[in-house]
Amino acid sequence: MWRVEAAGTGDAAGLAALYRRVWDGYRGALPDALLDHRSPDAREIASLMADMTYFVVRDGDGIIGVARCHVECEACYLERMVVDAPFRRMGVGTALVERVVRHANENSCHKVFLNTSPKLTDSMAFYERMGFARCGLFHRHFWGEDVIFYELLL
Repeated sequence: MWRVEAAGTGDAAGLAALYRRVWDGYRGALPDALLDHRSPDAREIASLMADMTYFVVRDGDGIIGVARCHVECEACYLERMVVDAPFRRMGVGTALVERVVRHANENSCHKVFLNTSPKLTDSMAFYERMGFARCGLFHRHFWGEDVIFYELLL
């Protein structure tokens, strides 16, 4: 059975491999520059852990899902959440969002917010099922791609 826990710097290589594996599946659908940006290397992930919180879902020793979040001004920014393709629609994403929401509550946040591409329709539907509401749209924001913003008020 899998478990959700905070990641440490020793997980950086596994996280980098997971990000690369997931985002490479979107080559051709999203700009390569965006996908490369979403796939940081282990060194970059380890350095970001000083300011960001990473939660992972482990299946045995392997990492099958990750969500990164950052608390600032009593709001929690959920970003860089991915679930390995073979484990989608099994509750991994739900467990990650629930853990981030708990983290936000523990840090006296008033909301959790995120952004996603309108091309990622499964992601949009997932966040809406989790109770997030669309709250904004930036046109041609990241590498010429539109970005939809969602928020969950706590």
